Amino acid sequence: TALSVRRDTSLSRNILHFTLPASFLVFLFGLIIYIGALYLVNNRLVDTVVTPEMLAGLRNYTTMQPDQMTEEWFRQTATLLSAQTALTSFFVFAGIMLMLFADPPTQWFTGGSEYTGNNLVIYAAIVLIAAYLLLLMIPPLRAFFQLVPLPWVFTVAVGLLTLIWMFVQRGIWRSRWFERFLDVE
Repeated sequence: TALSVRRDTSLSRNILHFTLPASFLVFLFGLIIYIGALYLVNNRLVDTVVTPEMLAGLRNYTTMQPDQMTEEWFRQTATLLSAQTALTSFFVFAGIMLMLFADPPTQWFTGGSEYTGNNLVIYAAIVLIAAYLLLLMIPPLRAFFQLVPLPWVFTVAVGLLTLIWMFVQRGIWRSRWFERFLDVE
């Protein structure tokens, strides 16, 4: 939210306490999700859905001629798009959760920032999550953002990893792990 709350801390202290741990953990969890999705789809442990319409849409984003597009090329493209969609979904959900940590509506979300009690951020988070899930369900919108339908296993895994990230992030902020690691008070 756009509340003007004066904080008694410096910009560098805010970056050290809030931004660095969040960016490090989002990177780490995102890397795990991306590599995991690539591995699962590439080794055919999870089936991805690639329809003829999606393949026709891919032709708009590539310089390859239709006769050069082999089945292997389509499989590799589906693998990359599935991993990118899983990663994008995690980034969206983690970003929405960061909103809750930046302006904590309840005491539970404190750690990254001080408690504000502003419930508007909860409503914004709900609307943003619903909008993203709706975007994933509508094929033209999904295609516009070059996303693909994810298997239910990916959707559950991304959701669980986002929850794990949220608890780990909260713990790191509350324990001031980064500040202690860098020996900065």
